[in-house]
Amino acid sequence: RASFAARATRALRADRARYDLVHVLGVSAWEHDVVHVPAVMAAEQARWPERAGNHFRGAAARAKLAPLLRPEVAAVRAIERLQFRPGRYVRATVVSEQVRDDLVRVHGVPVERIDVVPPAVDVARFAGARDGRLRRELPIGPDGKVVLFVGHSFERKGLADAVAALARAKADAHLVVVGGGDSDSYRREAEA
Repeated sequence: RASFAARATRALRADRARYDLVHVLGVSAWEHDVVHVPAVMAAEQARWPERAGNHFRGAAARAKLAPLLRPEVAAVRAIERLQFRPGRYVRATVVSEQVRDDLVRVHGVPVERIDVVPPAVDVARFAGARDGRLRRELPIGPDGKVVLFVGHSFERKGLADAVAALARAKADAHLVVVGGGDSDSYRREAEA
């Protein structure tokens, strides 16, 4: 992320006069007029012990040490600091009120420079599109709930938490996992 953002920033600066507006997604560069923010890393790390890391020993300490333990966290936090220096942006768009509040609290962005733009997905449009193929391929009854987990790096993305939460829910629900990684330990955990 850091090397991509640095190269993108250099390229944008070299040709800045050619662009009327530069809109950057996430931490892909720190030369921009408008930046779209899906999440604020420092705030997400601070919430991690309660939301996803509660079964990890020393979760609070791990969250605080995340920039040292995971270089990507440090890179994202550094890029965000560069993005939100005074005078470096005109506006920010965020996906939720929570991200807006995080941006104000963590980076001091004035609330009047932030627009909340939720993802534009019409859920109702897709609700009738289910053809039942997954239920036929897997032993899932017509009334069984399906919980979908999508992601690689299962440990980092919290697959163990999803398995544990589903077990505690005691609901007629099936966890379907899409992604790459070593799934053996998670299968054993799910079977238990």
